[in-house]
Amino acid sequence: MNIIDLDDPEVFKHFDPSGMRHRLRRLPDQCRNGWSIQPSPPLPPHYRQIERVLVLGIGGSAIGGDCLKDLMARVGGPTVEVYRDLSFSSSLDNRTLVIASSYSGNTQETLAAYRKASKSQARRLVFTSGGKLKALAEKDGIPLYTMDLVSEPRAALGFGLFAFLSCIHSLGLVPDISENVEEALALMEGLVEELQETRPLLDNRAKILAWQLVENLIVVYGGDIFSSIARRWKTQINENGKAWAFYEILPEAGHNAVEGLERPGVISDHIRVVLLYSSALDEELKSGYTAIEKLLQQANVDYNKIEARGQGSLSQMMSLMILGDYTSYYLGILYGADPSPVSWVRSYKEHNGRPSHKGCPG
Repeated sequence: MNIIDLDDPEVFKHFDPSGMRHRLRRLPDQCRNGWSIQPSPPLPPHYRQIERVLVLGIGGSAIGGDCLKDLMARVGGPTVEVYRDLSFSSSLDNRTLVIASSYSGNTQETLAAYRKASKSQARRLVFTSGGKLKALAEKDGIPLYTMDLVSEPRAALGFGLFAFLSCIHSLGLVPDISENVEEALALMEGLVEELQETRPLLDNRAKILAWQLVENLIVVYGGDIFSSIARRWKTQINENGKAWAFYEILPEAGHNAVEGLERPGVISDHIRVVLLYSSALDEELKSGYTAIEKLLQQANVDYNKIEARGQGSLSQMMSLMILGDYTSYYLGILYGADPSPVSWVRSYKEHNGRPSHKGCPG
C-alpha cells in the first residue's frame, strides 16, 4: 500500500472532501445539543410510568439504543431493548415506551416496526430528521425529537444517545445523571483536541492505532458498558475504515471465540485484537480480560488494550467511542479511501430491492 502522511493537511482535503473530520470534531457540541433538546409536543405526564424501553432502529440509528441499554443497566434506569427487525410482540402494554429512531425517517424496517407498535398500547416517541417517520409522528400526535443535522446516520450518534438520555432523565426514569453528562461532555471536548487531524501522529493515539490496525482483520472485545462500544468500533471500522472487523462480548467470548485463536495460522498472523477496558469494571470481568490477554500472548496474536478515561460510566463509554471513531476515520484515510460514502451498503440495498438514499440512511 502507498504510504500516506497523516500529518499532511492536504491528505485530508483530498481523501475527505465531504468533511467527515469536521463532523467528528463537532461531536461534543452535537451531544450537548441532544442533551438540551425538547420534544414537540411535550412529553405527557403518563409517560413517567414507563418501566420498559424498546428502541426500534437499524444501522447507525440503532447504536444509540445499544449504548443506552448498557448505561441504564449500570446506573439503575429502565430495562432497554433494541430491535433491528419485527421480532417484538405486538401486545405491548402502556408501561412500555417505544422509541422509533431513524435518521432519514425512511428506513423501511423502522417504519414497519413503528406501524406495528402503533397497534399496541405502548407509549411512543420518534427521533428523526424528517421523512415518512416524521410525517407519521405528526399525524399521530406523537412526541417528536427532530434532528437539525446534515450527516451520515453513524455520525449522528451523539444526538441519538444524548437525546435518548435527556428523554429518560426528564421523565424521572433514572437517577439524576446531570453531573455525569457534564463530565462526559467536558472529557469529550478534551479528547477531540487530542485526536483531531491537526494533532501530529507522534502525539495522537488514534493515528498511531490506525497504523497498527492497517492491513489486519480487526476483532474488538468489550464487556459490560463496553459491549455497545465494541459494536460501535466494529461498525465504524467497517463504514469509515472500509475494512473487515468483528466484535466479541466478554465473558461470552471466553466460552467459544477463544477456541479459534490458533487456526488457521495464515489468518491469525494478520489479526489485531482491540480490548476495550476499564479498571473500574467488576473484578470477575477484569479477570476475564486478563485471561484473554494471556491466551492472545500464547497464540502470538497482536493486541492493544485500551483503558477508558473518566470517572462516570458515560464518560468512560464516550472516551472509548471517540477514540474508535477517530481511529476508524484514519484507517480509511490510510487505505486511500473517502471515509464518508458507503457504496457497498447502497449496493446491498439495491440488490435487496430497496431504493438507495444519499448517505445510506438508517
